[in-house]
Amino acid sequence: MRTIRERPAADVLRILPAGAALVLLISAAPAMADLDDLDIPPAVPVSSDTAPMRMQDPTLWTQTMYGEIPRDIGTHRMVVWCSGDALLYSLGLYIPGEGNRYSIAADSVRLNGMALDHPGYSGEGDLRTDLLQGGPITLEGGALPLVLPGHGSLMVPVVVTGEGAAARAVVDVSYVSGPHTTCSLDSFEPEMVGAVFTDGAFGNVMRASVGVGVDDFNVYLEGTGAGWRLEPEVISTGDVAQAVVELQDAGMRTHLGFPASYQLEALAAGYPDHLAVSCCATVGSLDADDRIFRAAPSDTQMGIQLAHLMQHNGIDVLLPVWRTHDSWETGYRNSVAGAFLDLGGMVDEGVAIEDDEDIVDDGEDAARVAARLVERIASLAETHGAGRVAVFVAIYEEAALLEAVSQHGAARDVRWFGTDYAVGTTLYTGEGSVPEFASAVGYTALQVAVSGSAAGVSPALAEAAGRPTNHDMLAAYESAWILGLAMEHTQSSDPGRLAGAIPHVADRYAGTLGPMTMDPNGDLAADAFEVWSVRGGEWTLMGIME
Repeated sequence: MRTIRERPAADVLRILPAGAALVLLISAAPAMADLDDLDIPPAVPVSSDTAPMRMQDPTLWTQTMYGEIPRDIGTHRMVVWCSGDALLYSLGLYIPGEGNRYSIAADSVRLNGMALDHPGYSGEGDLRTDLLQGGPITLEGGALPLVLPGHGSLMVPVVVTGEGAAARAVVDVSYVSGPHTTCSLDSFEPEMVGAVFTDGAFGNVMRASVGVGVDDFNVYLEGTGAGWRLEPEVISTGDVAQAVVELQDAGMRTHLGFPASYQLEALAAGYPDHLAVSCCATVGSLDADDRIFRAAPSDTQMGIQLAHLMQHNGIDVLLPVWRTHDSWETGYRNSVAGAFLDLGGMVDEGVAIEDDEDIVDDGEDAARVAARLVERIASLAETHGAGRVAVFVAIYEEAALLEAVSQHGAARDVRWFGTDYAVGTTLYTGEGSVPEFASAVGYTALQVAVSGSAAGVSPALAEAAGRPTNHDMLAAYESAWILGLAMEHTQSSDPGRLAGAIPHVADRYAGTLGPMTMDPNGDLAADAFEVWSVRGGEWTLMGIME
């Protein structure tokens, strides 16, 4: 949690009420620096402190568990898992049967999703085997015991052939663990997961990006011989409650998607027993230790970095513009403004766009908002000096507004900054008034530094989404991999089990964005950020904050 430090009264950063005048004593401001002089500071370190682990006294346990083997022909995945870390010393399996109905294929038993080396087993009538102690499973060097972490699984796939009745399986296990650890026997019959997206351009882009990730993950699964696929049930809607109830009734409490902040906020508030891995619903209100995981950093972290960049380049006064009815825009504005205040800067009342001003589709509304914005720019530039004022556009559908603003000469006197979603969009490139305006004001935005294998995936993402690839799209792609790998690791789609495995899996996974380590809140703990500015009608990488 950020701590807001106290400052002397003369230095306090104020958010002014609407219509109030901003009056401060300040030294004469220099003219705005040459745009090419944008200086790139190091990134602000973000704390990732976690509570120390509590050690438990080891105890030797024996436990008998029961599970049902269905009569259906096919592979039945029996999953042993423990509530804490355990060392397995023996695991005996007994299934009563007739003929040779049951068998375990060679090298099919999986520890944390990875195949173990064994010759396989089949019985005459009954299936009875000691899988560990004296049994066929071996590790490298033949070492025992088998380490089963609390977030992992040991999966034994029993192949059922021929018709017959259902059978009761008996599993005896001995293990060393802490006194509060218990083990359980479940089954893993891979289920569909929910995939809820918003209607419209943004939702379509994220849905397409997740889809590419799902396809590539399933190719990986096929290569490992896992015998299952990640299958999302896609719903495009703005009605979160209806979509979640529909999915829950179908047995799905684990989800991909929810890319819009209001969607993810509704899921977290109304369905805390559900789990979601989102790409880009990064609003700071969801910074919590819950079952919401995000493959991108929180806006709180992005706000800290952007405020630091502006302050480092001589910006003293921040003028935000945002739509008050959009939770992501409001949250992003609050994150940047709060961080800027913490650095000793000043935040103007800004231009808050209400519901009755539809700047997205209405040119007249956009012109009125642009006039209000330019008026504030002129007032602040006169009071503080243009070189010390910056506009922050916390709007992801900003085309109409920037088109209208570009017609005002006074808007060009200050620097402009935008959100990470703006990076790479074609609105700012090529010919036209917006690219020319953006180049004139050095329109700048941050995105997570791409240090992984993005080059191999970006063309497929761009083709599927119909726009240049940005880090939100890469995060959407990676969200499918992180959820899929956690399901493979746990051999489960249960939200409770996945919640414990996702941080472990992400900490050991490097994808298109690079390392995907998560912070204690379950959000990407990025430590490097690319600084992009529009120069000559093109997005230009100015440097990296790291």
